[in-house]
Amino acid sequence: GLRDCCRSIRIGKILVESDADTHEAKVVYAKFPDDIADRKVLLMYPIM
Repeated sequence: GLRDCCRSIRIGKILVESDADTHEAKVVYAKFPDDIADRKVLLMYPIM
């Protein structure tokens, strides 16, 4: 995985689901490093 090649990076996670009625995106879970505003962010979309 990404951490195997880049051990010094900080990782945050976000889970977004689509509302069944409105189909709008809803953040279900989010956890980011405290200093995320000072960092560059790489957003990855996993397909399982």
